[in-house]
Amino acid sequence: MRQSPSLTDKELFETLGYDTRAAGIYSDVQPLTWELLNWADRVFVFEEQHLKFIRDNGPDMA
Repeated sequence: MRQSPSLTDKELFETLGYDTRAAGIYSDVQPLTWELLNWADRVFVFEEQHLKFIRDNGPDMA
């Protein structure tokens, strides 16, 4: 089982004024969903594989 998405990153963006949600492509705690992507005005990724996952799966994500 993978760790939950980084609360440190979430907290950092909140201090910059963003209303945030943290999710991960390998997270059992809060997996990334199409609903979360639709909610977001901006999506920050930290690795190229995260962007690739979003592009490859798009609306087909559960």
